[in-house]
Amino acid sequence: MTNKISFISNLTPSTSYGINLFWAINNINKNTIAYGENTLSFKDIKQFGLDSIIPVWDKSYKYFFQILKQIKQDKPKVVHIQHEINIYGSLLSVIMFPLHLLILRLKKIKVVVTVHALPALDQINKEFIHNFQSE
Repeated sequence: MTNKISFISNLTPSTSYGINLFWAINNINKNTIAYGENTLSFKDIKQFGLDSIIPVWDKSYKYFFQILKQIKQDKPKVVHIQHEINIYGSLLSVIMFPLHLLILRLKKIKVVVTVHALPALDQINKEFIHNFQSE
C-alpha cells in the first residue's frame, strides 16, 4: 500500500503558494489529493493541470465535518493543512481548528500544518476579530 497524502487549502488561483506547494508534493508522491473549497469550479481545477483536486469544504463551521468525512473516505497517511486566520470561515471555524488537529492525531494520522499568519497575542482584540471574521 502506498502512502496517500491529503493536502487541504483553499487553492484559489490567487493563492499561488498553496498551488505550488501542492504541485511539489504531488511530484514526489502521485497519491496526493487536494481538498479545496467547494467554490472551485471545474475550470479552476483544470487550470491547475491536476486531476487530483476535489472540491470538499465550505467556508463555514461545516468545513470541519466535510473534511473529516473526506479523510475517512480516502484514508490518507498524512494530512497537510494550509492555515490562515479565516481561511475556513468565521471565528467559530478558527476555534474549531485545534479540535480538528486533535481528532486527526487521535486517528493516528500524521499532520503537517503550514501557518501563514499568526498574530501576536496583544494584537487580538475586538477590532482584529471584526476585521478577520467572515460574513
